[in-house]
Amino acid sequence: MSLARLLVDPSRWSVKAGAQSLQRLLPGAVVKELRQVGRTSEELLAKVQLLVLLVTAVVVICAGSSVAGTMSTTVLERGKEIGLVKAMGGTRWHLLRVFSAEALLLVLAAGVSGYLLGSDIFSPSHSGGGDLKGASRSKGSERNRGTERHLKWLLQS
Repeated sequence: MSLARLLVDPSRWSVKAGAQSLQRLLPGAVVKELRQVGRTSEELLAKVQLLVLLVTAVVVICAGSSVAGTMSTTVLERGKEIGLVKAMGGTRWHLLRVFSAEALLLVLAAGVSGYLLGSDIFSPSHSGGGDLKGASRSKGSERNRGTERHLKWLLQS
């Protein structure tokens, strides 16, 4: 199957008329206007962007509900500590600030560790990229062993 492209001068011909005359001259061929192909590509891109947006929204909602569940479990487990703080004169706002600060520290620690592990695992040297002499591949294998050690340590603790 061969693909041929033909440019039509819009000052002399109408693109639609040119496509129709080509279709008549070449009955076995499929003639498409470039605008039609571009429009189809734009529609497909818009659908893919919507799909990515929906997946992102689902992930954010799931992560938020997971964090909310974890924090509510933490509050339930620490009932004695909360009672002690209230008995010593602590207010709801004080407790809210303490739990919010704890959640913020956990988020920062998780974000930094996730970034470091993710950037190490998905670095270009792991995919064989880098210079063409292969020096980065040996560094990549050393990095890969280091990442494996990090993951084993995380799974053990």
